[in-house]
Amino acid sequence: MKKSFSHIHMPTFICGRGSISFVRTLNKERVAVVGYSDVVKEIATDLFEGTQTEVRYIATIDREPFISDLFDNLDAVHEFQPDMILAIGGGSVMDVAKGLCLFYENPDMSFEDSLKPFQLPELGKKAVSVFVPTTSGTGSETSSAAVFIDPETRVKSLLL
Repeated sequence: MKKSFSHIHMPTFICGRGSISFVRTLNKERVAVVGYSDVVKEIATDLFEGTQTEVRYIATIDREPFISDLFDNLDAVHEFQPDMILAIGGGSVMDVAKGLCLFYENPDMSFEDSLKPFQLPELGKKAVSVFVPTTSGTGSETSSAAVFIDPETRVKSLLL
């Protein structure tokens, strides 16, 4: 029988002033950061100061993400082999981080296969993903959905 549903694991939500410091308690060794500006680099560096955690800033996303934003940064993720992917920013930043998590953990998956609704494999075996929203309204941190644009056709593709 063909699978027509997706089992969704509810994420843990940590809210409140200073809640970003919670990521330190996860005790990860290599954190790949996706953000929107140099400010995020400083935040991530300061966040793990005094720990043994190696932090590498992987991608800067300052507009709606293109498919190329995903695959241009994927080699850096594979080379670094993080055990956490940390997204700090708005919905576009989080979409790229979600895609990086998916293809990092499933390197043989094609982009076309990732577009099949509710067919995505379980994640979290290689790296946990942490999403820290900096803007209100997108709610991207609460779902698995991610949108990517083909810059030539301007067609949007949905990973769900």
